[in-house]
Amino acid sequence: MAEESTFDSTVAGRMEAKALDENTRDKAFIIFRNRRISFGEFYRTSSSYAHLFQKLYDNASTGDKEIRAAVFMDNHPVFLYSFGACALTGGTLFGINTGLRGDLLADVLNKARCQFVITDDRHCDRVKDIGDRLEHITPERIFLLKTDVEHRDMPGDLRDIEEVVSELQEQMGDAAQQRPRVEVDLTMNLLTIYTSGVTGLPKGIKNSHNKLMRMGMGVGAFLVGMDYEPGREDRGYACMPLFHSNSMFLAVMPAFVFNASFVLRDRFSASGFVPDILKYGVTWWNYVGQPVHYIVLALERKYGSEQNIIRNIAENPDSKLKIAFGNGASWVDQEKFIRYFGLENMMESYGSTEMAIAVMGHKDNPRGSVGLIIDPDVKIHNEGGNECPPAEYDEKGKFLNYTEAVGEIVREGGALPEFEGYYELPEEDSKKIRGGVYHSGDLGHIRIIDGNRYLYFDGRTNDWIRKDGENFSAENVAQVVGGFPAFELVAAYGVPCPVSDEWVMAAARLRTGQTFNAADFHEYVEQQCRSGSMDSKWKPDFIRIVDEFEFTRTEKVLVRPLKHEFYNLEWIREGNVYFFRRGFGTYELFTKEEMEKLRVEFKENGREQLLDAWR
Repeated sequence: MAEESTFDSTVAGRMEAKALDENTRDKAFIIFRNRRISFGEFYRTSSSYAHLFQKLYDNASTGDKEIRAAVFMDNHPVFLYSFGACALTGGTLFGINTGLRGDLLADVLNKARCQFVITDDRHCDRVKDIGDRLEHITPERIFLLKTDVEHRDMPGDLRDIEEVVSELQEQMGDAAQQRPRVEVDLTMNLLTIYTSGVTGLPKGIKNSHNKLMRMGMGVGAFLVGMDYEPGREDRGYACMPLFHSNSMFLAVMPAFVFNASFVLRDRFSASGFVPDILKYGVTWWNYVGQPVHYIVLALERKYGSEQNIIRNIAENPDSKLKIAFGNGASWVDQEKFIRYFGLENMMESYGSTEMAIAVMGHKDNPRGSVGLIIDPDVKIHNEGGNECPPAEYDEKGKFLNYTEAVGEIVREGGALPEFEGYYELPEEDSKKIRGGVYHSGDLGHIRIIDGNRYLYFDGRTNDWIRKDGENFSAENVAQVVGGFPAFELVAAYGVPCPVSDEWVMAAARLRTGQTFNAADFHEYVEQQCRSGSMDSKWKPDFIRIVDEFEFTRTEKVLVRPLKHEFYNLEWIREGNVYFFRRGFGTYELFTKEEMEKLRVEFKENGREQLLDAWR
């Protein structure tokens, strides 16, 4: 498929060109709840939002040179209209993670100096709760998007964003549907996507017009190279949050660049996935975290045998799904998903929001690999900054040199074309890139097969935990868990999960004279989640009571030995580890019998090597 003209190749320029081109203006771009939004309508509505944003900016008192708009909502076309509006005005959209709340949410909005925020009826209470802590956003600059959330009393003091835009359209007439004539260039930061920092305060990753267009072209071109070409009849499925890079990079931008369309769902639903795929003729899907696992389980519960699943899904004439790609799915789930949907391809890949390192996988890669490393500067470094040797496996697939081969995934060579830095945090740039080496914060190893280097992901470094496709600070978890009255000192870390990414584990030393009460601890962490002090993903899956910690020379808790032992009762004493899983009423004692059940679960998901290799 021929690429589009590079004339005014900003996102703004491409939006206008697609709206004027008779071949694309009426073509569906976004499909949301049976509503078809063409490229032309997307441009016209985004233009109306752009005029509103410009009006709000003109009346702002922040003294900034560009529009800074924030969205705090589930997936909705208004999120993308706001993205389009910022593209047309040279502004920046800040996609705020809806898991944030309280002081953390206020800090993010304040440090970004956002001039206004649009929130929806699911999350508006969190924004209203911090209204007195917002430094640049006054109450009249908090806008409400009304969705179909039931049984909610909508706040009457927040202005309905769609009504405000409609009023502006009536005032301006046809002019509201044409972009403001503002000079926009490729280097302007268009979208700031947040990732967690080791200190707990999320850091914004800059994404310019140039980067976003390159991502759309690059992902699309990669798909073309895999004998799959996005085009007029192709349709993506965006159910991952738009405030994540996954949906923007792998769904929205490829569809935008290659004139394809995508179905936008407000939230992921395992039970709703297949009906949507069949109804809308979805041909590609991007994922992150565990949704592949949840979909597989839903299909097996509904249809029973694999033969029934294949008959109803893969052999269904309405099934058009050809490819799935993302990260966080186990090999067992990948293989099942490929069979159940009759896929041409499935790619488990590796990358981060920064996009300084990206490795695209393929179904023919070695089992467990996240892709072939093409970039020679991508390497594995040990704690001393030296390159780790490649992994060695025996004929049975056992990892022989885990300690020596596993280290931090880095990129040497200095130049990082896709990493544009953190938003107004140059000090964080210097922390991430040290001595010309980009540090990912991820653990991995490289295996050489037939002369090719394949990357394997082994979790986060000790300061990070990755769960359900999201990274967050272990220090944050430790601070909240450490508030439990019986605990004197706490460390938190990621441990092996049988499905994807990691589980959260915390180790605690009790205060003198205190004992551990599982029910009291469970009530404490539940209260922290209810109050907003703890995100639900931070809730420990395991809690270990220790007599003493090991310390570094600077009196910091040495986490690595705890992480290596995790909850494996072959290596640690039984009777002081408790765990929580869905369906439990409280934390329960983790026994050797439970350990054996868990080992079976790991084996069923093709991840049993983690229980031995993790150490």
